[in-house]
Amino acid sequence: MLTDDTSSRMSTSSVEEEEEEITSHTITSVNDFKDSVKKMCQLQDEMKVIAAKRKEINDVVNEIKLEVKDYMIQNNVKVCNYDTDEIYVNKREKVGSLTRTSLRAALESHFGEETATDAFAYIIEKLGSTEVLELKRAKRKAEPKPKATGGAKTKKQRITNNN
Repeated sequence: MLTDDTSSRMSTSSVEEEEEEITSHTITSVNDFKDSVKKMCQLQDEMKVIAAKRKEINDVVNEIKLEVKDYMIQNNVKVCNYDTDEIYVNKREKVGSLTRTSLRAALESHFGEETATDAFAYIIEKLGSTEVLELKRAKRKAEPKPKATGGAKTKKQRITNNN
């Protein structure tokens, strides 16, 4: 459900302004880098809040959908007209998922364990792999206490929002 505050923030002009602000980042200095990291983390945090609200709403919608579907089936209701929409129960066939586990099990039941293992290895090899670089965000562990050593070690430069 949208509140007045939420709906006012979702107006077209505010979305366009936010898009311009989000996409216009060019990192040319350490300060730009810090600002971009800060903005990215803030937006990710906002997305987490929205996702949590969306999940709550989806849970309620799914409960209601189940009730409506059950009512329609039990009472032989073919179509329900709502506004400009038609609501009806659709039947379709759902095929199981193809996962490593299900593929290996199917190969083993058809070919036997030894042949299935070879076939599975062959299939995985033919699929190939690619290296993907992605940016990850994780909670930082507490700073370790400095060890008492005889010599001074050089530390890598760490960029923090305090610098």
